[in-house]
Formats: sequence, C-alpha cells, structure tokens
Amino acid sequence: RRAPSGSLRICSSFGFGRKLVAPAIDRLVAAHPGLEIRFEVFDRLVDPVAEGFDLDVRVAQLWVAGEGELEAELRLQAAPLGSRVKFLGVRRDIPALLAACDLLVLPSRWEGNPLVILEAMAAGRAVVATAVGCVPELVSATTGRVVPSEQQEALVEALVELCSTPGFTQRLGQAAQREAHSRFDVRAMSRGYIRLFEGR
Repeated sequence: RRAPSGSLRICSSFGFGRKLVAPAIDRLVAAHPGLEIRFEVFDRLVDPVAEGFDLDVRVAQLWVAGEGELEAELRLQAAPLGSRVKFLGVRRDIPALLAACDLLVLPSRWEGNPLVILEAMAAGRAVVATAVGCVPELVSATTGRVVPSEQQEALVEALVELCSTPGFTQRLGQAAQREAHSRFDVRAMSRGYIRLFEGR
C-alpha cells in the first residue's frame, strides 16, 4: 500500500504491514456512535482463511482519535484487544490520519449526516457503515458497504469481503474519492444551493 506523503509520519510512528487499519474519529462521550461495537467486530476478525488476504484482517488495528469522559471506560473495554487498538488522543492531522488508514468503519446506531464519511471518501478511503440516517445516501456498493445496524456479523462479513480481494479496498476508495469530489466539494455544493434557491 502506497501511503500519500502526508501520512508517512503516521505510518512510521505506528508501524504496520499489510494489515487492516481503520480509524475511529469521535468525541468519547455518552453519545459516541457505536465505538464499543467496533471493538467487538475487530475481536471477531480471526478467520483462519484470512492468511491469503490482501489485507490481514486477523491483525487489524483500530485507531481511536479523540477524547472525552468515556475514554477510561472505553480503554477498559478495548483492553482484551491489546495493541490492536491505539488511543491517539486529540489529533490535528485528521487528513493524514485518514490517508494512513485502509478504510473507515462506522457502525453507528444513529447518525444524521456523518461528516467523517465524507472526509474519508475525500481522502480516497472505502467506507463500511451501518444503514442509519443519511449513510445510505452517501455510501454505495461502488464506494464501500452499508450493512444493517446492530448486526456485527454483517460488519465482519463486509470487512472480510473488502480485504479478501487484492486491490479491492483501493478501487472502492478511488471511486469514493471521485464521488466525494463530484457531489460534495465546495463547487458542487454551491451549484446545488443555487439550483435550490432558484427553484430548479
């Protein structure tokens, strides 16, 4: 995997080979959207057939960026996963962090219009998320996978699917980046608002 130059520092800081790396960027407060679900999903990525995968899901890493009142509790929940979960604290380099990851996993129980999905897509990352809020309007089969909420097995299957084919996550990420730029960049959004105001 070739990391953009802005992510090289992060890659060298944490170190990984062909293992799945996914970020969780959130405020660690009572309303955090399903972070403990991500712990459970990553704990279940132990399928022995993963040995030949493009990305080794058995040693997947979850990077948690953010801070809040539940951090101590979440650290206890993540303790059985050992070094597979890294708590990074507050980060000022989110674009580089996203660029250093393989995909975004967002197993929320509820969402509005999650900006982290748009940020991940703009960074060229595939998205695996639950079908809540506006998520199905943002993520399609060409840019990632959308699965039912509260179904960890579906999340595991989606991650295994994306990681089992060489280059699949990269192709989805490239499509996600094109989608983000064509639908959600400043110019595209401005044109949309102008059409809305003009009643077209």
